[in-house]
Amino acid sequence: MSGVALLRGCRVLVVEDEALISLMLEDVLESAGAVVAGPAATVKTALDLLGEEAIDCAVLDVKLRDGTSVPVAEALAALGIRFVVTTGSDTIPVGYNGAAQRTM
Repeated sequence: MSGVALLRGCRVLVVEDEALISLMLEDVLESAGAVVAGPAATVKTALDLLGEEAIDCAVLDVKLRDGTSVPVAEALAALGIRFVVTTGSDTIPVGYNGAAQRTM
């Protein structure tokens, strides 16, 4: 099954405070058939979007303008919504409800 088939119609919340990175994520996700919610550059905006829109999964940057995205991860986990965590750092802080660290 192709990535396009897997993401077609899937609503993906993008939580990223770097404009260029969020634009690239949107482009990649939309090219794969996803519908992007956001992007959200702050925890508040992300939580507002989560309360307003149906979300299937999310991409979370660790560090945002107003802190870390841990509150967003916790809200997603409470709703049973899967997410991936991205960071420019070499570690992912505790608090991401079982998100595994994987280096490439």
